[in-house]
Amino acid sequence: MNGNHIYVLFVALVLLVSCSGDQEPASDRSTRGDHVWKDQVKAYDKAREVENMLKKAAKKNEDNIERQTQ
Repeated sequence: MNGNHIYVLFVALVLLVSCSGDQEPASDRSTRGDHVWKDQVKAYDKAREVENMLKKAAKKNEDNIERQTQ
């Protein structure tokens, strides 16, 4: 059952991150002189944020389980 909670949390986070509307049009990005890998770096940074969120949620779940078993 604990695995189901993590799975639901992961799916919700993926949907939240993928549906964010902070993307600007490609024409605006090219005029600012951004480097070629900026989008990949941005995606990597978001993935790290999601990873940290998942780790915190997993730790919270573990703490809840530990507290309930005492």
